[in-house]
Amino acid sequence: MEYQELYETILSEHRSVYEKLDQAGMRDFIELVKKHERIFLIGVGREGLATRAFAMRLTHMGKEIHWIWDDTTPGIQAGDLLIATLGDGRIGHINYVCERAKAAGAYLCVVTGSPSGETAKNLADRTFFCTCGRLPGNRRYCAVGSADGQSLRAVPVDRIRYGCHDGCC
Repeated sequence: MEYQELYETILSEHRSVYEKLDQAGMRDFIELVKKHERIFLIGVGREGLATRAFAMRLTHMGKEIHWIWDDTTPGIQAGDLLIATLGDGRIGHINYVCERAKAAGAYLCVVTGSPSGETAKNLADRTFFCTCGRLPGNRRYCAVGSADGQSLRAVPVDRIRYGCHDGCC
């Protein structure tokens, strides 16, 4: 595939996902992040990598940010925000962390491609559903808004591992 054809394909795929993004849901997510000063994040795989990058951007905004499982992560408390990214809506150890955070009084936002997943449905105070699209090579990606509301980021998800849920693909 020639360079121009490749980038035009990528832009077309991104446009398709961004056009499906729930703008109101994204704005609600941004407002939620803006109102919390102490934010904890968790995710695994490619979603985890994208979530870590998002965590760094929140740090640059002056937020107090903690990554679950890091050695220096303090205990989560009432009033803290936990953002959990789950492509399929339930991953065992992330579900466990969400349960513990809720028991401590934290606010839980699940960012997912499957709002009907167990963690999103049974634990989340708020769910941000990210529509997804297929990429060549049997992969999909989800569009996630930045904290400042000025940009979107495509988060790739391994379609074979999670499958497509809730008609998003």
